[in-house]
Amino acid sequence: MLENNSEAVIKLSKEALKTFTGEERKLVLLDIAHAYNRNGQIQEARNVLQEFREKYSDDKELIALIENDIANMEGMLTKGMLTPEKGNESSEQELEIPTAFGLSNNFPNPFNPSTIISYQLPETGTQFLVSLKVYDMLGRVVATLVDGMKSAGYYSTTFDASHLASGVYFTRIIATPQDGKQPFTKTMKMLLTK
Repeated sequence: MLENNSEAVIKLSKEALKTFTGEERKLVLLDIAHAYNRNGQIQEARNVLQEFREKYSDDKELIALIENDIANMEGMLTKGMLTPEKGNESSEQELEIPTAFGLSNNFPNPFNPSTIISYQLPETGTQFLVSLKVYDMLGRVVATLVDGMKSAGYYSTTFDASHLASGVYFTRIIATPQDGKQPFTKTMKMLLTK
């Protein structure tokens, strides 16, 4: 349900809340929380999270995912990695130099149909051969997002899963320093809901 225009998503989703119940209502609330988050409206996303907690307190996994998405967006906005609505573009952007390797949780998560994956490479005086791929539950590569040389910095890229079925996917980064040091490897879980 998510679109690039978060305001339109919020408006349509609020109309849908008037008629939906049960599981459908839960998914609409998720979309509204993600749309507020994408638009940089953190407090509004927190308000929806509170409503989600009150009505679906037994769904601790989804509550944790929404909390994590809000925290990730706050962190990205604070670091200047994203600006509201601009984080949705397919781009890589380098800012200040990080001090450690990292692969952040994708945002939003769960997602439909696209999500932002961010990673960081530390200053070591060398270039990195970076491989960032998405795998399905059977370990098959479904997308190659990055495959090439990168300098130290913060990066983000968009994964578009519009051609894939709902389910659990994994994103894995391997960043190999060109000075012969040990490569950085990390895998994160993502949930595509359609």
